[in-house]
Amino acid sequence: MVEFGALSPGLRFLSRDVSMASIDFWAEKIESEAQKLVRRHQRYAARLEESVQRQMRRSGRPVAKEVLTPDYWTIDPGFSPYAARKRARRIAYAIDKSLRSGSYTPRPSIAYQVPKADGTLRTVSVFQVADNAVSRVTFRTLIRKNASRFSSRCYAYRPDITIHDAIHYLSRSLRHSAKVFVAEFDFSKFFDHLSHEYIVSILNSGQFILTKREREILLAFLQTPTLRVDNYVSSTSETRGCGIPQGTSVSLFLANAAASRLDTQLEGIGVRFARYADDTIIWSHDYTEVCRAVEILNSAAQKMGVDINNRKSPGIRILRSPDEHDAELRSTPHVEFLGYKISKNNISIKDSKIADVKSRMSKIIYTNLLESLKAGNVVRNRLGTSPDPDYVTAIYQLRRYLYGDLTERRLLRHLSRTTPRLHYKGLMSFYPLINDDELLVNLDGWLTHTLFTSLRARANLLLQSTGHHITGAPYGLAKGDLVRLRVGSIDLTIPSFVRIGNLMRRASAVHGPNAVANVLSIHYYSR
Repeated sequence: MVEFGALSPGLRFLSRDVSMASIDFWAEKIESEAQKLVRRHQRYAARLEESVQRQMRRSGRPVAKEVLTPDYWTIDPGFSPYAARKRARRIAYAIDKSLRSGSYTPRPSIAYQVPKADGTLRTVSVFQVADNAVSRVTFRTLIRKNASRFSSRCYAYRPDITIHDAIHYLSRSLRHSAKVFVAEFDFSKFFDHLSHEYIVSILNSGQFILTKREREILLAFLQTPTLRVDNYVSSTSETRGCGIPQGTSVSLFLANAAASRLDTQLEGIGVRFARYADDTIIWSHDYTEVCRAVEILNSAAQKMGVDINNRKSPGIRILRSPDEHDAELRSTPHVEFLGYKISKNNISIKDSKIADVKSRMSKIIYTNLLESLKAGNVVRNRLGTSPDPDYVTAIYQLRRYLYGDLTERRLLRHLSRTTPRLHYKGLMSFYPLINDDELLVNLDGWLTHTLFTSLRARANLLLQSTGHHITGAPYGLAKGDLVRLRVGSIDLTIPSFVRIGNLMRRASAVHGPNAVANVLSIHYYSR
């Protein structure tokens, strides 16, 4: 028997004999993968419908709606979740047969471009639905039985430790350090350039628990090419020469495995460090130790086939307190890691992320309050309504972005009584450890000011368009009255970074950050 791993007690799909249980297993996994994509598309279509209806109410004009589907869904039925769900059992039979014979090879993936924060594009590999199911099952099995074989300072793509553990460890270490040298490094195109020869040597080294079948699957995904939409074929002799495909689960295991020797070497010289995929930060009281760690990092990068991204790697600096003067060596009052900004005193949000948050909230406000009016579209029968329905929509959307599904009432109840163990949602679910109260107060002030000035601009636009002064809530109110506005049963309290920040911090202290942060909050962090 060639075992795949302890996936579920009693399942006998790992036998080389044809097994109905095996086919049932893969049919279920394929259907689950397809259904996830179907639900995602349905949510998109529902949000689009809501958006179109709001635009028509605001403008009084018809708005065209086009529900889009990814272009690669029509290239091959294997990419379409609807087709894969319908044919799940037939596909499962083929998958099971190829796995048992050792001939399994994923179909070529599609190259999909995703914008990065720095304005460049990241190529994501989109695999067919059934291949993604195989990848996900393999990853979960491998990471579960090999978690203890990774360094405790490797925080990426693991079920046992998360980003928040990395931030807590880093912050705690820096807070109690009188003088500390820090080195921040980022690999350039880490996934794209990883050496296959190097990865295979690690898989063959015995460091990780792998069955023959698991190794075959990893190598199959490693070699599968990623093709452009315009030249896609479902069968090709082309193979991937280097790098691992971003966008499928097994790549996460391969990325961690590729950097595992680097982690071991850093542990061996005694420096403190934290690594999340290709983002690495190293610190020590001893400057010589940090220099030695940088040498190890550069040597490891060469062996892995990747380069150091010097533009995004500040190198070695002294971490100083904000009130201290520059030292003889380059110094910094904070370090940035995984979307956070960490100093000796505070855990805060990275400046570029704050800019992203303000941009997102500004767009919500502009779209609801000003966009239609600036285009000359005025719906007169909405002007006498109090409260202004477009302002109500703006407040609800801002609240959903910041709080997730919490209302002001629920938030205050959680703060004043026992804080429940929930997986909170919304932006702040990614930042449960923030203690930079000054930043949160400033963000609250910025949001209130932006809403106040936008309402004033809206009133002026309406006056120019209709010749009448608009009255009723929320117009004519001072900022202080706007903050806690309530009209009848409608709560128009401006959402608060301070309040949700206090709740997340309290919930994190009671239950631990990993127990309360949104399980999908990693999507708020983009490198």
